[in-house]
Amino acid sequence: SGAASQDRDFIFASIIQCSKEIRDIKREIYFITQNDKIKNEITDEMIERAKEYPLEQILKIKRNMALCINHIERTPSMNCKNNFAYCHACGWHGDVIDVKMKLDNLSFIDAVKSLQ
Repeated sequence: SGAASQDRDFIFASIIQCSKEIRDIKREIYFITQNDKIKNEITDEMIERAKEYPLEQILKIKRNMALCINHIERTPSMNCKNNFAYCHACGWHGDVIDVKMKLDNLSFIDAVKSLQ
């Protein structure tokens, strides 16, 4: 049971890391395609500051778990660690910016601005 738990923890950590890398690549692509528009509205520093906004200020988290923001549930299935959320039930995942976008139906730019 201990080895299986370690395997799950390793897989979870790998999923989080891959998800972060994919998210960062998506953002880079978005920046490249929307470069002029975004440069007038937000900066890299604003994005970094937004990423540091405590997830606990947006979600009700208890023992690193919260109710998923992507579906209705009674028992928390969304793991929240290191300002990153991952739902074990539906697979939704994201950082604090993604959570803010989903909860408040905001664009990336508006979510970054609101997390300043």
